[in-house]
Amino acid sequence: MVHYVKRETRNRFGQELEINWERTSELEKEEKYVNFNRWCDREGIIRQNIRYPVAFGTKGELIGLAATSEIGFSQAFLYVPSHLMINESRIRADPRIGHIIDKHPSLFADKANSEHLVLVFYLLVEFGKGRDSFWFPYFEVVALPESLSLWDERDLDELHDPILKQESLDEMEDMINEFDEFLLVAQANSDCLNVAAFTFENYVRA
Repeated sequence: MVHYVKRETRNRFGQELEINWERTSELEKEEKYVNFNRWCDREGIIRQNIRYPVAFGTKGELIGLAATSEIGFSQAFLYVPSHLMINESRIRADPRIGHIIDKHPSLFADKANSEHLVLVFYLLVEFGKGRDSFWFPYFEVVALPESLSLWDERDLDELHDPILKQESLDEMEDMINEFDEFLLVAQANSDCLNVAAFTFENYVRA
């Protein structure tokens, strides 16, 4: 498996991605990574044979995790306690926001992806709590998502694929319409939600 990963990184980046130990040492001292690892320890996340954060590349531009010893086939190396699992049923049962979800079935029940939208709504609510959110240490280290739908038209033109470009533009339009629905829900419940947190940027993060 190690040889496969090395071969793939060599093919994609033109070289093997070696660990940048200087940058890794700097990252390990950054507050957000210190807080995240403390949070993992406090909440009982068991991380065997792995190190995080680790910087890769000559400039340390890629941040991820690395094995500290060989991990065997089918060997588990990360254990997440059940109380850290976010799912629809738990969110709907939350007395702080469950009643809001129930009031808006057109968004949170009637759509094919309503289960996903419930999770997005929960994350938007938690983003609004800032440092007071239980999940804040985790939010601080999560990388922003990447998607073709977030590219502007000029970048999409560089693909020289009109079909893919149109699909990306259509997806962006769907995202904007979906976000508008979230914003309406937030505004209708401004007495118990931080409407300022319901931004398109946060929606994309979620």
